[in-house]
Amino acid sequence: MEAIYTAPMAGLAIGVLVGCIGIGGGALMMPFLLFGLGLDPITAVGTDLVYAALIKAVGTAEHSRLKTIDWSRVRLLASGSLPGMALASFGFFYMAKHSPQHANERIEELVGAAILLVACVSILKPWLVSHLGSFFKQFEAPQKSRLILIVSGFGVGGLVALTSVGSGALVALILASLTRLEAKRIVGTDLAHAVLLISLGAMIHIVAGTVQWPIVASIVVGGIPGVILGSRLSVGLPDSLVRAGISLALVMTGASLV
Repeated sequence: MEAIYTAPMAGLAIGVLVGCIGIGGGALMMPFLLFGLGLDPITAVGTDLVYAALIKAVGTAEHSRLKTIDWSRVRLLASGSLPGMALASFGFFYMAKHSPQHANERIEELVGAAILLVACVSILKPWLVSHLGSFFKQFEAPQKSRLILIVSGFGVGGLVALTSVGSGALVALILASLTRLEAKRIVGTDLAHAVLLISLGAMIHIVAGTVQWPIVASIVVGGIPGVILGSRLSVGLPDSLVRAGISLALVMTGASLV
């Protein structure tokens, strides 16, 4: 009964965050699903992916209308992340079929590791952007930069398949380091890529029957208005504030483990 009240509020808060800065959704929602609602890890991943696909589709539509999406980079990221999602999902369900308890234990460990990774990205973000930016200068040729986006997309796709965490934070870091996009265009591009990747994962979990639909409905009630509000706020904010928001979201992610 408590979930009737807490799930929409969690969806609203995380929806605003996702719409405004494009990241933090999975890393904040997964602890809520695991520890707040007590779902097993495999079901939590499936439920989170379906919720995220719905609200990020709304956020992507808003950013598309506001012309803050670089579609060429979305295509490059997706050309790596979608195969990564498919391959990791196959391994995910193969393991779950043969040993459900072992699979749940490993997935929970991976979720924790992914959230810690996101927290580390938050703490080290200025240093990482500076040093990765310097490193990526040697790959400024279009062919090399395209390859980096495809390969990084593959890695992100595999991680999201197993944990539903990281589609925003890690891609935002790559875009901030490799490109000269404005912060709001990083948010829009990140969201547009995430909705393609997460939708594939959501469909796989729907077919597998590992989605809690009542919980999805409860968090979507708050999440959709939240992501619309957040998307509109992102355009009105200066780049520096949006970037500060990205860092804050990742710090909150790290705090969610404490």
